Amino acid sequence: MFPALAIGEELQSRGWEVSFVGRPASLESRVFDARGYDFHGLSGGAILGRSWMQKAGALATLAKSSVRARALLGRLRPQVVVATGGYVSVPSALAAKSRGLPLLLVEPNARAGMANRWLSRMAAAAATSYEQTAEDLRCACRVTGVPVRRRFFEIGRVDPHPRAWRLLVLGGSQGALAMNRALPGALEAIAVSVEGGLEVVHQAGLGKAEEVRASYRGLSVKAEIVEFLEDVPGAMARADLILSRAGAITLAEICAAGRPSLLFPLPGVGRHQLQNALQMRDSGAAEIVDQRMVGDVDQRMVGDVDQPMVAEVASRLRELLDRGRLARMAEAAGSLARPRSTDDIVDLVESLRDAA
Repeated sequence: MFPALAIGEELQSRGWEVSFVGRPASLESRVFDARGYDFHGLSGGAILGRSWMQKAGALATLAKSSVRARALLGRLRPQVVVATGGYVSVPSALAAKSRGLPLLLVEPNARAGMANRWLSRMAAAAATSYEQTAEDLRCACRVTGVPVRRRFFEIGRVDPHPRAWRLLVLGGSQGALAMNRALPGALEAIAVSVEGGLEVVHQAGLGKAEEVRASYRGLSVKAEIVEFLEDVPGAMARADLILSRAGAITLAEICAAGRPSLLFPLPGVGRHQLQNALQMRDSGAAEIVDQRMVGDVDQRMVGDVDQPMVAEVASRLRELLDRGRLARMAEAAGSLARPRSTDDIVDLVESLRDAA
């Protein structure tokens, strides 16, 4: 959603008319509608790792949405179609191919997702964040970095002497069960030994705020719990440390903001987030919660809070809450930022239009 928004904003600033396609009745539809953008809903479904019945349903949805996408492109008459990843982009990409329109893929992860791997056979080009991603794709690739909104690059250095340590928890728009369950206990375990105390802004995910709010109730941690953060740049500007999943988009925003992070890579097919997190750790910009603790913790934590996970996170936080160390990590994160990423992608869009 946000890479598409960043690209769209830059295209509009150059005089383009922009329309967005995404999941109907979703968070992204609400975000784009609220900003007054031309948004069209199309359904898509994951196939990898699903049962045969689920795969059949997803393929039927794909076929139906592809027909609708072809009709939509006929009405909109775009010059270029940009796919920012995920199965919801497949119908529009197939429709672009059927109408002979240039297709640009945007692949933010170190290893390309399944949808973009398949779509690369019909794409004119791909914008990637890492050199190694080209190994997964069957089209011309250009390393541009992840498109990030300009506000993230305008964030200054954090106040070196705040009254309290300020932490920002980002589990994604749907939330992260492992982080929601483990972090209140982990933060409480270290709060008494942290000079100045802890202040936390915790994005819990849609429909999960009340459960997380209850977990913090009665603790000595000052916590603000929200379902979804509208102003992520503003929240990052106030944070000493960010605790986050390791999605490529969020990591690019963290680097643009120049903030240190403790990462909780999402387990699952392809382990894309682990690859992203390793890139950050190896550059000195982040630390990673022990994978033996994260593992399949989202599936395992269905009852009581997983105590080894709580102890692991508390231990890592004790190590990290050091002003000098966080300053070095912040500097390393800032060095990974690519301020021209969105401009470079839009330059690529315009070159595809001119070559068509």
